[in-house]
Amino acid sequence: MRISSAEFLKNFETLLDRALSEPITITRNGRDRLVVASIEDTSGSSAATGGRCGSRTSPLNRSRPWPRRRSRPNTPISMTS
Repeated sequence: MRISSAEFLKNFETLLDRALSEPITITRNGRDRLVVASIEDTSGSSAATGGRCGSRTSPLNRSRPWPRRRSRPNTPISMTS
């Protein structure tokens, strides 16, 4: 199913339920932009993401931990005149 982004926003809840049974392609200015699909449809297949889904880019695939932010040491700034 293909719909515009405006139509998706108007019928958000209904279309989320429908996405459980079939993928929904959302268009913007006539171009395909997003696909909403159930997790069962996308697990084990990269067809829905165009092969771009990796362990570091997808919050659904947690095989590797996300990079952690390094904390800066708590050192005071010296103000000398």
